Amino acid sequence: MTKLTIKKRFPYKVKVIDNIWIPLSDGNKLAAKFFKPNLSDKKKIPAILEYIPYRKNDYTSVQDYAVHKYFAGYGYMSVRVDMRGSGESDGLLLDEYLDQEQKDGYEVINWLSQQSWCSGKIGMIGFSWGGITSMQVASLNPKALKAIIPVTSSVDRYYDDAGYFLGCLVGQTIGWGVEMDSLSSRPPDPDIAGKKWKTIWKNRLKNTPPYVPIWLSHQEKDEYWLQGTISKNYNLIKCPVFTTGGWADCWPNTVGRLVKNLSTNVKGISGPWGHNYSCFAKPGPQINFLHECIKWWDKWLKNKNNGVDKDPKITAFIRKSMKPNSLGIDRPGYWVKENSWPPKSSVNKNFYFNENKLINRKKTFKNKFVDFSSPQDTGYGSGEYMPWFVAGEGPELPTDQKIDDTKSLTFDTNVLNENLKILGSAKLKLKVSSNQNCGMVAARICEIDKDGSSNLVTFGIINLAQRNGRNKNLKVIKNKFYNVLLNLNDTGYEFTKGNKIRISLSTSYWPMAWPLPKNFKLKLRLDECLLILPKNLLKKNKKNIVKFKKPESADFRKTIQLKKPIKRFRKIIEDKENDESRFEIFHDASWIGPGLIKILDNGMTLQSFVNQNFTINKNNPLSAVADYRHEHIMIKNNFNVKIIVLTKITCDQKNFYYNYFLEAFSNNRKFFKKKVEKKIIRKGF
Repeated sequence: MTKLTIKKRFPYKVKVIDNIWIPLSDGNKLAAKFFKPNLSDKKKIPAILEYIPYRKNDYTSVQDYAVHKYFAGYGYMSVRVDMRGSGESDGLLLDEYLDQEQKDGYEVINWLSQQSWCSGKIGMIGFSWGGITSMQVASLNPKALKAIIPVTSSVDRYYDDAGYFLGCLVGQTIGWGVEMDSLSSRPPDPDIAGKKWKTIWKNRLKNTPPYVPIWLSHQEKDEYWLQGTISKNYNLIKCPVFTTGGWADCWPNTVGRLVKNLSTNVKGISGPWGHNYSCFAKPGPQINFLHECIKWWDKWLKNKNNGVDKDPKITAFIRKSMKPNSLGIDRPGYWVKENSWPPKSSVNKNFYFNENKLINRKKTFKNKFVDFSSPQDTGYGSGEYMPWFVAGEGPELPTDQKIDDTKSLTFDTNVLNENLKILGSAKLKLKVSSNQNCGMVAARICEIDKDGSSNLVTFGIINLAQRNGRNKNLKVIKNKFYNVLLNLNDTGYEFTKGNKIRISLSTSYWPMAWPLPKNFKLKLRLDECLLILPKNLLKKNKKNIVKFKKPESADFRKTIQLKKPIKRFRKIIEDKENDESRFEIFHDASWIGPGLIKILDNGMTLQSFVNQNFTINKNNPLSAVADYRHEHIMIKNNFNVKIIVLTKITCDQKNFYYNYFLEAFSNNRKFFKKKVEKKIIRKGF
């Protein structure tokens, strides 16, 4: 990992104010944490807002303390605000990205801009939910909001946020819903909420619904998903946007989409990273992201003529060949700059299908067909859908693809006689039919090393029910051929001379994609199949290569580990007698650190246990089970809370079955329990 420098000296000293109440027009109050630079009270300064469901005083607070202290050290009032129903704020957090959430954010910006210390200019930053919200609030165009920085975010709620990635229900995303269910069930800090904290907590436990059944009830891109979807109308965002994302993240396409579609001043950086700010994110190399943020804020909030508005539209990391490694270690590669997306320097490089080969020119043959069907346990090498690396260097990235390749239909190029660099989105054109009224294709592009190892470069999935677009699930007619275009995830990669390129096609990708209701076999017409790679012609010279400063931040919030964590693991357990396998993930860690961790400035002690199990019989798509257990402990003085959330998803041909059980304890006595069982009709999934 690129060494992170902890910066000790800033232009201004910083005072942290744990809680200030921000009033809303409906009488509710939102809790805010302020990082205040030591400036004359007469000097008016801009504010940086992070508006989040992640609880300003715990959860991500250890890392984000460093971010906000850094901004404040450069003369900005930096503010973390708990959304309605989270942390210490009033109300209930009823779902992601509700209209109320965005209206509250609009009010917060107006309130900040009217404070005596404020210059009237506000910026917004956030990663994941916080980044998405920054774009949603920006689309409302509050007068004081002058610039935003959304990080590892999504512009399409249905496409890639809550579970229908590339037309298939994402098994691992259900786990994110469970994570939020458990997060939303946590009580406020009694030192801030006072004696009423138990009343507030019980109201949350009783009236906050689990999110997953809501998402499962909307299997088409209906009005539910369109609310808060940025891609519906990019032109609503008027303020300048600086965005970053990673090739290893669940949303690697967002940076390119924003650069391509925004009409305002936009700057994007796509790196090798997973789900985090790019000064902390793994795998490395990390960059001095906070320095880049300061330049952005200085230009748009302080009117400094620093030239940041003339930076390249997009800077992208080109990964170079390495052996498969699922750990968050640095990736070899280099940075290039482009001024458009897709890059104008990328051209189509076509590969045609011929038996088990990818060839450079189309050969004439008629009615060349091939059938394929994968066992349901294909996909265990996919890695985490949303790699966070919050528990350290765990194996969250894709492993060697050899095992999944043996369960797939594969086509290889000849040995490459020169390096081949790609930047953009690979496309796969297929002529395909299914022997059932359903079907899906998971496509992976891999680099095959001389030793036979298979390294995942990018992938994509398409559900044949969504072959003509995402808005509606269409019927799939048995044995009818369809022309299908699959856009694989954006990436930057340089294949090495002497290696091969492989396209692997499978009919299952568990647990990344929930299996369709039936076993099916696909048929390809090879003479009408085509792989198109975005071959990049940009020359590797000083003009085009970018170098970033090494990462730095302010110091992190101080913590102490009171108890070491239970050893984390990711393992596959095979039951060969019954043709069943289980992928099990366990970690004893949260964003504040592994094990039992005490935050020193407020005395809160926290611990989180997460156990995920994905089980399936390789011959039976209806055997799929996703089983989650989340346990959270909060201790402070006489305050001792434990929350256990159990969630299980199963299915048959017609329905999903959702089972949820929550138990909450206060001082080792049962305080509340809730059970939810739902049957949800399957629609194209």
